[in-house]
Amino acid sequence: MKKFNFGIKGWGIIIFCFFLFWVGSGCPVTSLNVIMEEYHQMYGWDVSVLNSFGTVANLLSIAAAAFFGWWCKKKGPKTLIFAGCIVGALSMFMWGRVESVASYAAWYTICVIASSAYCQIGLASLIANWFPTKKGLAMGIVTLGSCMVGCTYIKSQNVMIDHFSFEASFDLYAAGFVILAVVCLLLVKNDPEMCGVFPDNDQSMTKEKVEAMHQEGILYRQSSPWTVKKLLMTKETWFVGIGGGVLVMFTIGIMSSFIPMCNYAGIETPKAVFLMGITSFVAMPASVIWGIIDEYIGSRKTCIAMFIYFIISVIFALIPNPGTMILAIVMFASVMGGANNLAVSMTASVWGRYDFDSAWTVVFILNTLVRSFGFVIVGSLAAITGSFTSTFIGLIICSAAGAVLMVLCTKKPLGRTDLYLQKES
Repeated sequence: MKKFNFGIKGWGIIIFCFFLFWVGSGCPVTSLNVIMEEYHQMYGWDVSVLNSFGTVANLLSIAAAAFFGWWCKKKGPKTLIFAGCIVGALSMFMWGRVESVASYAAWYTICVIASSAYCQIGLASLIANWFPTKKGLAMGIVTLGSCMVGCTYIKSQNVMIDHFSFEASFDLYAAGFVILAVVCLLLVKNDPEMCGVFPDNDQSMTKEKVEAMHQEGILYRQSSPWTVKKLLMTKETWFVGIGGGVLVMFTIGIMSSFIPMCNYAGIETPKAVFLMGITSFVAMPASVIWGIIDEYIGSRKTCIAMFIYFIISVIFALIPNPGTMILAIVMFASVMGGANNLAVSMTASVWGRYDFDSAWTVVFILNTLVRSFGFVIVGSLAAITGSFTSTFIGLIICSAAGAVLMVLCTKKPLGRTDLYLQKES
């Protein structure tokens, strides 16, 4: 249990990030299972067209992510997360009141861009600052938020629609964003040193020594040699960016088309909704287990193991019957939390705490480019071919490529790590 000793304030950061990940996974991704069908019923809008906006929205968020990365490096993650939550609240409120496909696309895109601020760039920076050597385990707990989405988000949407209104299902989460923004403003600090505690809650050094190292680290961060040009010239940037993107692409693609995928295997919609809830109960302990594995064998080896595990699960999904699909779903669910965890953990392992903001911005953009095609590979490709077989074959090929990239990635940190203890990835 010593590994879980993050301290009271450290646990506070983890719980806050847990809720950020929950809304960040639910609002722009899982909610589409309900939202697209509701708007189809209300206005007759083509679901495949609405689904395609996911790719466009993720691509447009790339320019914003570059700005968010600069913001994080200069101002720290707190203000970025606060701003992202405010914009998230506004986008959810307006998204539930659109009356045209164009306004649907606009507010959904804003929702996705906001999520990259509070749930991707900001959250990742906060975790890297507070837990530079325990980032794998911390992220394993934080990503429980995305795991819980399956058993909570759609049910809460349906309850609000049935008992109040379709608009109210958006307002509930708009209010949640406001609460998170207030918590961020009042309680969250960019670094543990700012509130008198130790990174990783590691008290092996004096506070004076830790503070001196932190001040040196802050100065170094502002003049980090890891420029965009240098990062793009480094193979690990591409390996982690593309490989990590494939893992997240799987999560986004599967969860946004979960019910149609089940229907294809002969599983009726009510049972598919039930299975979506069950996935959360599988994913929650698995998320922590992947984090523990990360701590013991390193982020690189954990990524390779996850790719192999995912390929096996997709092979089961290729067998078109309910039994093997349910087995595949259980395996999919056990990957879900770790898929969101490992891109952040791998970046922190390779570049370290004080080069993380510089590296993560570029890695996240590559992640976004790759993951944005999850909607196309899983949803639109199935709609075009009339079968999920081509989708599953595509996922196997992508996963095999991702595993190879991680095998080729360096074992030793590239960023400056003398300001704290860093181990090989």
